[in-house]
Amino acid sequence: MLSRWFKKGSRLEHADPEVRLQAVKALTAEQAASVQDSLERLVCTEEDHVIRHAAFPLVCNTEILASQLDSPEHGNAAAQVIAQRIEQGEVPSCASHPQVIKVRFSQAHDNNIDGLLTLIDDAAMASEFALTCPVALRDKVLSAQVLQNEAGLSTLLKVAKGRDKFCHRYAKDKLDAIKTAVAQHTSAYERLTELDASISKALSQEPTENIELIAHRQKLLKLQEMRAAAADVLRTAQTTHAHAGGQESLPPPQEDPLKNADLTIPDATDNPFIDLAHAFETLQASMLEGVELASANTRQIELTQAWLAHTDKFPPNQNQHKTFALVTAQFQQYRAAWQRLEAARGSLEHVPAELISRSNETVHPTDEIRQRLKWLKRWQKSIRTIDWPTDHQAPADALTAQTLLLRVTGEQDQLAKLSQASREKMLDIVKQAAASLADGQMELAKEHLKSARKMQKQGISDFDREISSLSAQIAEFSDWQNFATNPKREELLSTLTELADNPIEPADQAERVKMLRQQWQELGKPGNRKEFDQHKQFDDLAQKAFEPCKVYFSQLADTRAQNLEKRAALCDQLTTYLSSTDWISADMQAAETIMRTAREEWHRFHPCDRRALKPVQTRFESLQDQLHAQVKAGWNANVKLKEDIVADALKLLESQPDDSLACVKALQQRWQQVGRTPRGPDQRLWRTFRTHCDAVFAQRDATKRAEKDVLTERYTALEAMIGEFEQALSTTAPTKKSYTEMQVKLTQAAENLTLRGGLRKNIDNVQAAYKRALVNEEHKRSVDQLGQWQQWDEIVSAAEASGSSIDSPHSVFNERLQGKPHEEDLLALTLEAEIAADIASPPEDQSQRMVLQVAFMNAGKRNLAAEDYRDLLQRWCAAGPKNLTESIDVQELRQRFFAAIAQRLKK
Repeated sequence: MLSRWFKKGSRLEHADPEVRLQAVKALTAEQAASVQDSLERLVCTEEDHVIRHAAFPLVCNTEILASQLDSPEHGNAAAQVIAQRIEQGEVPSCASHPQVIKVRFSQAHDNNIDGLLTLIDDAAMASEFALTCPVALRDKVLSAQVLQNEAGLSTLLKVAKGRDKFCHRYAKDKLDAIKTAVAQHTSAYERLTELDASISKALSQEPTENIELIAHRQKLLKLQEMRAAAADVLRTAQTTHAHAGGQESLPPPQEDPLKNADLTIPDATDNPFIDLAHAFETLQASMLEGVELASANTRQIELTQAWLAHTDKFPPNQNQHKTFALVTAQFQQYRAAWQRLEAARGSLEHVPAELISRSNETVHPTDEIRQRLKWLKRWQKSIRTIDWPTDHQAPADALTAQTLLLRVTGEQDQLAKLSQASREKMLDIVKQAAASLADGQMELAKEHLKSARKMQKQGISDFDREISSLSAQIAEFSDWQNFATNPKREELLSTLTELADNPIEPADQAERVKMLRQQWQELGKPGNRKEFDQHKQFDDLAQKAFEPCKVYFSQLADTRAQNLEKRAALCDQLTTYLSSTDWISADMQAAETIMRTAREEWHRFHPCDRRALKPVQTRFESLQDQLHAQVKAGWNANVKLKEDIVADALKLLESQPDDSLACVKALQQRWQQVGRTPRGPDQRLWRTFRTHCDAVFAQRDATKRAEKDVLTERYTALEAMIGEFEQALSTTAPTKKSYTEMQVKLTQAAENLTLRGGLRKNIDNVQAAYKRALVNEEHKRSVDQLGQWQQWDEIVSAAEASGSSIDSPHSVFNERLQGKPHEEDLLALTLEAEIAADIASPPEDQSQRMVLQVAFMNAGKRNLAAEDYRDLLQRWCAAGPKNLTESIDVQELRQRFFAAIAQRLKK
């Protein structure tokens, strides 16, 4: 049983790291307890980090693990194991080691975080933990004692800068609070010093007289109030500084120099200025209400004398003195206003008995109006002279004067405006009369002249000359007109007589009679007996001439009535169509046709009686509006459909999906399926839709061109890359890394490319060339390393022979140089190498070679050439010493061994 554990122990010291690792992993807890020496040796000396770390949990002595905590390579792994044992209840001496604490913090939770915080005595460590711990624990880590002072916060600020905004802001805010508290404390302390100096000086100068003593103590009370405020600021700054973690202690406030001082002031009830100030305020209120000057003057004198009498005995306070000064100044202004009112009263007594006595239509600037204007100017000057304070109520006569002034001023302004309007109106009438006379419109000119004379009688004399001139011109023109119109009247009577005796077509007859009557009226109204007789004769002839037209107009009335009935029937048809049509599924094209045809039919049924037509036409237009609304609703719905199609086309243009062409064709089909729309909106939407579709096609073409350009560039880049790799292969030796990078670059460059035959062949050729060069390079390196191993073996063997001490050229030789070589049969190793290389051994070794081959076959090793030659090489180099057996020529065996290895490298 023990031999089995010894075998396992020897595997822990095996030359092959993989064997050692598997041996460590295979140990149970009971087995590990029996091989603690080997495990501790692995923990302390093993070069393979994986093996060393695998041994950490199996070592029982925690102090052995503690020796690894300061190692950059192994400290964290050792700390992981120690932290786990601490959690299980063990309390090693290294529990406070920073590396262990760091691991424990990374695994911390709410139950053990408080205990861990007590172990931290380094601000930098606590800062790192604050940055790396879970967010849920960050506040507790930041509350660590080591981070609650100014030095710790400064360290946290430096560590968190650029790494953690929250921690950086936390430290900065706390440090700013400390700086602010220090600044506030310094300012408050200096303020206290200044106030204490002022208080001390005031205490040394305390007066003896009562009035001065009151002012002095009031000053001391004010200083005491200011000192208390400064002391509160200082104490607040101290509290803030201590709470924020300030290191230096801030001095407390100095002792109050007023602590034992007598600051009592005589009883306020002895102050006479309280009642006096109230009396002055009452006087002020009475002045605002407009009290008589005599009463206010008497009261002001009494109060002022009382005030001055008490001033020498008891000082008023600031507010009381302010009241006295304000009311006194207001009284001076009030008295001056009363004096100005008394001086102006004499000029305000004469008021006109009548302000405006004429209606707006007869207003004109008479002497009486001009006198009122003169009175207004004098009155306004007197009112402005009074200048009564706006915040004081004015006396009754002053208010009456102001009210009357405002009313008369407004009426006078209205009077002036009306007078000016009348003059402008008369000027316009005179101009119109002159214009009518110039155009030959005698009757109109006479009417204008009549209006002008009426206004002239009302007193407007500005245009007397123009009216006289117009009157003379009209009289002269009337004489000439009578002379010219008599022959014209005779001619019209003759023409109308001929038309009455020989009538023409009724319509033309009526039109002709109408035209002759119009020409007769243009000759003007009759002005004498002869013209009145001619006018009666013309009317009789006109009635005779119109008789034949009455039958025609009767027939025309029948036609108009029939047309009216047809238009009413058309309205009935439209009403029936509108009420019986299902507009949800209606034929909108037919509706458009009906709407257009109804309008044409309406115009065809013409003429109609205008008066009777009005309600029918209103009904028709209403029905047309209803029909148009239905048609327009269909148009709007179709316009909306086309607007949606345009919007979808725009979205398609912006999103550019892979199937954009199919989507465009689908949109075009949707466009064709939409019904009729108004021409204007349809053309506008069509242009926009066509623009978007063209843009999609243009994008498709541009994308194809761009893809083609990209493919061309990629083919060119791939060919250039192949050339670069071929050039690099001819100038530098390849490595596995460069070979891998070449493979990755070629794969990426050729991704999604269709490789033509020549391009694929070039890629295969350069990859094959790289692979061959890499194999050659590997073989050359292996040959060079083999020579190095042989040289090292010779050097170590020479040191063994001479007994000298040298540095180990490789870890394989460590135990040989420490006097603990591995025991190996050098001849057996040489024969194994020759068997693996398939080369002949000397005749004298043939029998032993045969025995060795049989042993390999029995062990299942039938193909030694497939075994890794490096394991055989390390076994040879670890074996020794190579100078103790004189019957064996070690140098010859060494030459045969390395020659066999070299032969294997050639295959």
